[in-house]
This record gives sequence, C-alpha cells and structure tokens, in this order.
Amino acid sequence: DGTYVREAGASSMVMPWSAGADPGPGPLEQFQARRLIETDVAARAAISATASEIQELAELVAEMERVYPTLDDFNDKLGFRFHTSLARAARNGVLTNVVEYLWTLRDSDMWRHLRRRVVTPENRRQVVIDRREIVAGIAERNPARAKAAMIALLDRAERRYFGPEDE
Repeated sequence: DGTYVREAGASSMVMPWSAGADPGPGPLEQFQARRLIETDVAARAAISATASEIQELAELVAEMERVYPTLDDFNDKLGFRFHTSLARAARNGVLTNVVEYLWTLRDSDMWRHLRRRVVTPENRRQVVIDRREIVAGIAERNPARAKAAMIALLDRAERRYFGPEDE
C-alpha cells in the first residue's frame, strides 16, 4: 500500500566512505605506524621500566591468559592497557600519546570487521606468548630481546590481518 521508511537494521554496517566521509587513516597505515613506533617503545621500556611497571605488564599478560579464551566479541581492552602501559614505561610522553591514539583508532568499524574475520582462539594464545616474551625482555633489561619480541608479535599480526586470506 506504499513505501515505508524504517530505521536501518543492526546487521547493516555503513562505512564512513560510503557516505562520502573521510574515514581517516586505514588499518594498514595505522599498523605500519605501530610497527615503527612500538618496536622502539619496547626497547626503551627495557631500559627505563620500573619494577612495578614490569610487574604490571606481567599481571596484564596473566590476565590475558585467563580471559582471552572466553571472549566472544574480541575488543582488546587488555591489549590497549598492555601497549599503553609499555609506552608509559618508555618514559616519553609523546610516544605514549601516539601509542594511545593508534590503539584508539582500533575501535573503528573497519578494525571490528577485520577482527571478526581473523581473530581466533589460536591467535589469542599466540598473542599471550608474544607479549610474555616482550615482558621477559624488559625484565631482563634487554632492549634487543624486547624489540625482537615486539617485532615477532607485529609480524604475526601483519600476516593475520593483511596477508593472503588462506594463511
């Protein structure tokens, strides 16, 4: 008996660029910035982190190990806390702000879409292992080990998020 207008359903995801809006830097650009910054942040933290900061990082990893297997909708608040705590331990306010900004960008619709496609229980287990290795490098006061562990974490994440679909 006519045309009706109704509110869009929850299943329809409207991306900013479909309405002509600038979505800002895409996930790949954000990831590339993280790679440049967070690897050196890990090395700096190995030099400057306090014992209580190292303990906080270790506790965050232990909490991840407990809760990651049970998460249905993977919004990595613990990852945000880990990486921003790591940045604070590097003793550079500019780097801390940049890391916080980069992790805040991960709340976008595009990142949520990517996470639904690639985050698996096995990925979560590997992230815990990788972050534990970063903390070990920091606890040893070994910048090279901490940086190498961050590179390994980011290499795996890059393959997972941006590599071929069959990997």
